[in-house]
Amino acid sequence: MSESREPVFAIIGLDYIGKHLLEDVISNAIPKVEYYAQTINQLLDSVGSLDNADMVIFWGNKISFVSDVFAKSAQELSNNGVLVVALVLDSKDVSELPSLNDCDLTIPLSASAQGNCAAFVTDVIDTLVAPILTESVIMLSFSDLSEMVKNSGNGIFSIGVSDVDVDRVGIATDIAINSSIRSNIMKANKVLVCITGKIELEDFVNIGNITKAFIPDQAVAFVTTSGREIPENNIKVSIICA
Repeated sequence: MSESREPVFAIIGLDYIGKHLLEDVISNAIPKVEYYAQTINQLLDSVGSLDNADMVIFWGNKISFVSDVFAKSAQELSNNGVLVVALVLDSKDVSELPSLNDCDLTIPLSASAQGNCAAFVTDVIDTLVAPILTESVIMLSFSDLSEMVKNSGNGIFSIGVSDVDVDRVGIATDIAINSSIRSNIMKANKVLVCITGKIELEDFVNIGNITKAFIPDQAVAFVTTSGREIPENNIKVSIICA
């Protein structure tokens, strides 16, 4: 497997909703994130400091993107070789926004897509991060919105079950160990465990033990609805607060 560096991201929240989602969901989801929460009028002042980023992700309501300031910022970043992504909240169609023309990728997100934060983060990583990372990433997803077994095609494999509890965790582990993608799991450099709903400390310990049992050397990140940091069993854990 080829050696890879961690990509550098900048995330800019264009309004209150974008800022709120950034703080609660995504600020720790991707390595080496530079976080900017600001108004649209501050964009041009920030662009010069983002030239070292591989990707700049803009979050906000559709109205936040209807701006010449945004268009100029996106154009300048794109001209400097930065991948520019727009996540447009509360929207199903962004075709009428010419200000997005210089974005490399535009993702409209309806309110329902924002309702489940862990699934939201899953979508972001699946869509945005996987194509940039050259390492293999495995996602074990304990989420009511996950498919039982999903191969994203970008090196991320997602295994999900409905509703988190200890029994369900056991079921998911059986699926992971006994499935045909076990060999892919064993080769992964990074493992992302996505969890939605309430989960207790002992469940984190169980998941940690299970994960370490068959992927002992990989970094593990928990995407959860809890803000606790649970560095159990010497597993490298980062809690993503959803």
